[in-house]
Amino acid sequence: MSLKQARKLVVLERLCEGRISNREAASYLNLSIRQTQRAKSRFREVGVESLIHGNTGGKPPNYVAEHIRDFVAQQAMTQWKGASSSHMSELLLEEKGLSPFGKDDYSDS
Repeated sequence: MSLKQARKLVVLERLCEGRISNREAASYLNLSIRQTQRAKSRFREVGVESLIHGNTGGKPPNYVAEHIRDFVAQQAMTQWKGASSSHMSELLLEEKGLSPFGKDDYSDS
């Protein structure tokens, strides 16, 4: 748990216990009163898990595997020298049958 999440936990616990007001909690968390009320409601329903962002631990949609990055970097310095990134993507697909983004098709259709 990050320091920010731990701080939010303490504030929400105090808020749910009635020891501080929505306005005070909003001030401590640097949120609007409405955002604080929503966080309080979610905290009551879900508990501590409500403090963890839904994307935590996942890979970003534009993630490129390490072995592909290494291969492209090597090729960019040798065989593909001077090629644009778009052209390198096409060459990677042509030569190795690999797509840097896990897509089989680069068209918009």
